[in-house]
Amino acid sequence: MSHEGVRHDYDSDGIAYWTYGRRGSGRCALLCHGLTSSHLSWEPVARRLADKGWFCVSWDSPLHGASRRDGGYSFATCADDLSAILGIEGVTSCVACGHSLGCYVIQALGALRPGLVSGALMLDGTPFGYHLTPVERWSLLHYDSIAKLLPWGYYVRSAASGSCETAEAAESFTAELEGLGRRGMLAASHDCYAAVVDAPATLALPRSIPAVLGIGKHDKLGVVAPAMAAWAADLGVELHVIKGAGHNTVTDAPDEVTGLVELAGGCRDSI
Repeated sequence: MSHEGVRHDYDSDGIAYWTYGRRGSGRCALLCHGLTSSHLSWEPVARRLADKGWFCVSWDSPLHGASRRDGGYSFATCADDLSAILGIEGVTSCVACGHSLGCYVIQALGALRPGLVSGALMLDGTPFGYHLTPVERWSLLHYDSIAKLLPWGYYVRSAASGSCETAEAAESFTAELEGLGRRGMLAASHDCYAAVVDAPATLALPRSIPAVLGIGKHDKLGVVAPAMAAWAADLGVELHVIKGAGHNTVTDAPDEVTGLVELAGGCRDSI
């Protein structure tokens, strides 16, 4: 059975989200994408979960995909948005899943609305409070200035090849970047990386929320690999290494990621 996503518009600011499966089915997964991506990155996983009886909510976060909100970007505001969206959909508890930048959004949601999050899946991300060197901070704050020097076609090709291991994932990410466009990519990178650098450690995911951590075996993006290893060690949990996946695990390995969502929801003992 193929579950098509249904688009909804959250507010007058132009925030769009999609639902998959049957509302009120008892199990809900909230799916949050990474930087310069969109809900489409999670769609293969959402469809698989819907086939298994889950209800999934996936959005285009501000400055991404079909969502265009002016006035900057903050993780606390994203948490407020998602809390309101879940309320609209009648969801009182969910397994909150973040990929890359989406891990920050899910951490903020867990910190600010802990009653909404029964479990969390963090993929290829970084915990709030992770120490960044001065060079790493500078690189994030000036990423857009560096990226704008590159020809757009070259940037898209290198971003897709550097983040993805499979042709399907590279094709998907290429389409997302081309849909966002050069100007949109630069705006999202500027505002979102500034939010990363300025975010307080108080937005970290509460330890009371069970967390499952995963990373693509070939993820070489920035500080992700050491940050995920440190995060797993700090929490005392296994870091699930996903073979055949790069940074974009959700599109490189949707079957494995679906299993991790189920694990975070307590539906599986192991994978």
